[in-house]
Amino acid sequence: MSKFFNPESAFFTTINKIVDTIWLSILWTVCSLPLFTIGPASCGLYYATVKVTRRSRSYVTKEFFRGFKQNFKVGAVASLILLVYAWVLWVDFQYSNALTENGERLGSVYFIIFVVGALIEIF
Repeated sequence: MSKFFNPESAFFTTINKIVDTIWLSILWTVCSLPLFTIGPASCGLYYATVKVTRRSRSYVTKEFFRGFKQNFKVGAVASLILLVYAWVLWVDFQYSNALTENGERLGSVYFIIFVVGALIEIF
């Protein structure tokens, strides 16, 4: 029974990793609220996951913000580019819907092309 309550036991190690993962998800969500920071937040999430959860080094919050700061410039620019691309796709979807409502077949073709473009952005 004393092995079960040992903080180094497999049970407590697993619980600790689960709690760290939940905390990282909360940090990522909060830091991604301004949409242009979704890139740096994702970098921080990955950095902290590898450092803390996989290799059991350092502290979750410290490593998340370290990865966030290291990748802020590049991640913010990439996020802005993807946001502009998403806005253009949204405008294109509206255009294809307007064409489809007017009875033109070209609207359906455009819709398929824009769906492929949206899938590329998602991936």
